[in-house]
Amino acid sequence: MRPDEYDRLPFKRVGVDGGEMFTIDAGDGDAVVLVHGSPVCSLEFRAVIARLLTRFRVVAPDLLAFGRSTGPADGAGFTQQATALRGLLDALELQRFHLVVHDWGGPIGLAATARKPDQLDRLVLLNTPIRPSWRPPLYWRLMSAPRLGEAALVHANLFSRGLPLLLRAVRRDRELRARYAEPLRRVETRLTILRLERLDGYAAECRLIERELGHMPGSKLIVWGQPDPTLRGELKRLRALLPGAQVVELRGAGHFVTDDAPDRAADAISSFLSDPE
Repeated sequence: MRPDEYDRLPFKRVGVDGGEMFTIDAGDGDAVVLVHGSPVCSLEFRAVIARLLTRFRVVAPDLLAFGRSTGPADGAGFTQQATALRGLLDALELQRFHLVVHDWGGPIGLAATARKPDQLDRLVLLNTPIRPSWRPPLYWRLMSAPRLGEAALVHANLFSRGLPLLLRAVRRDRELRARYAEPLRRVETRLTILRLERLDGYAAECRLIERELGHMPGSKLIVWGQPDPTLRGELKRLRALLPGAQVVELRGAGHFVTDDAPDRAADAISSFLSDPE
């Protein structure tokens, strides 16, 4: 699915605590909620959406201040993002759904779900940390440190400048790079990224997830793009946390697996969700 095809999908704008959330809401069947990572938006799931639309209702929101959603002027951390997403799920009256999460969408999407864990059916985790004690590599912590974080991520807009280093897909697709860079022009988006990089509310939301994981008994799949130096060792820990989960490793995909290995990621997710068990 090209970005222009994604743009023609049915969507809603839903008012939530902290702003207005743009969300793709397309297709019929069991609902699948897709929660993107940073610094991208629901556009990262375009290949997955294309694969799922024939069998599922696909709900793919932009988190607060990302993509085409609005957000608080001073940014939104993990708790505010999870609360807003929970509000969106309630507004859409989703009584039961599958959940697919990537990057920071992992703790955000699972924390929103943990507030009503009995609604979750199947779960797919894509290159995400969800344990309270996780800490990013030292170089990442330095980037978001006091003063330096504001200078690098807010004033210099480092993530926008660094998109070609993060995603191979934008190196060969100028349109995609422009689409991901556009929201990063907004100060509230860059402040939101800074809050997330500083793990604002992360540990508290992950502790909630830990408490409620036992109440989420549905099948689980881990899709992991390799190599992922930022999350080095996290696949092993996720395996231990979810011993019954299926695991698919995508070599050469890297952290941004839905952009840099779109067909392989979409195949793995679609096969898992479509399996009648």
